[in-house]
Amino acid sequence: MKPETFKIIAFATLMLASGVAAHSQNTLATDSLVDAAVQWRLRGNPQEAARILNPMSVGDNVSQRVIYETAAAHFDMGNTTMAQSQAERAAKMDGDYRYDATLLSARCRELHGYIGYARRLYKRLVDSPGNADGSASYYYARMLYDQGKTDEAVAQLQKSILNNRTNASAHLLLSALMAEQGNRFEAMMPLYYYLLISSDADAKTMAYKQLLILWKGSSMPYNPLAQRETAHSFNDRMSQTITEIAADTTLHPIADADSQSVIEGLAERTSRLFDTLLETSENNLDFWQVVYSDFFVMLPPRNFLLPFVYHISDNVYHAEVLAWTAENTYLYNEFTLWMEAQ
Repeated sequence: MKPETFKIIAFATLMLASGVAAHSQNTLATDSLVDAAVQWRLRGNPQEAARILNPMSVGDNVSQRVIYETAAAHFDMGNTTMAQSQAERAAKMDGDYRYDATLLSARCRELHGYIGYARRLYKRLVDSPGNADGSASYYYARMLYDQGKTDEAVAQLQKSILNNRTNASAHLLLSALMAEQGNRFEAMMPLYYYLLISSDADAKTMAYKQLLILWKGSSMPYNPLAQRETAHSFNDRMSQTITEIAADTTLHPIADADSQSVIEGLAERTSRLFDTLLETSENNLDFWQVVYSDFFVMLPPRNFLLPFVYHISDNVYHAEVLAWTAENTYLYNEFTLWMEAQ
């Protein structure tokens, strides 16, 4: 090889390497800015996220992630028109954010009143691999519920929870739908589970009060609103059991009582309910047993009933819970370690 040829090749290689290095540095810088924007949005400041992302989203050679995160920031700001435009732009691109962008587009379409279009998008998403987190089923269920299609909404909420049992909002909405239908057992189970896994302090306070209301209101005779199928007969019997427990005047009162009495009253009622589940639970493999009964029956044999009740009471009765955990540190720590392993 001639020396001149070698120099040309070496120079071209050097320039190519420099270009690759520069591109890599630019990509890292972009990713870093997007990461910062995402953190701003997750901390409740989508305005700052949008300030960072807006200039980056302009042009033809923009990554799908930048476009989607721009859409998400505008959606959280309430600017759903811009959010829809950017979400649909990202949804047309191949990449990891296609599902999220399409789901955000569906939510924007729904908010803008394009219900038929949103429904078609939701129906397409609920059977896609992206719905492994249950998000599409959850938002579809909310839309169905708003339209008065309760049975369809319940089916989608169940799908969302089966796909992702940590979707706290799905448990809370399912409980509300079951309470509206007068199904006491099916309303309480997701509410207990929600209180265990949710991190939303304000919503947990409301949910705890709703659980007490359910117990106080359950002393009245139980009458299912409609003829139930055989698969639900066990759940109906458990609703009747809840009525019997709630009517027991020997238990600590949970209405107009001091805080310690409320916690003890809830513990007594919950203990009776979970013990009955443990003694009589049937292997019908329906949704309620697989998701809730099979989980809650594990608490009494492990002596975790009291730690569980104090844990879900913490948001409302923090001082009482602190005092109890101080006296029962080992048991409470054992419970929390077990929960983290589930």
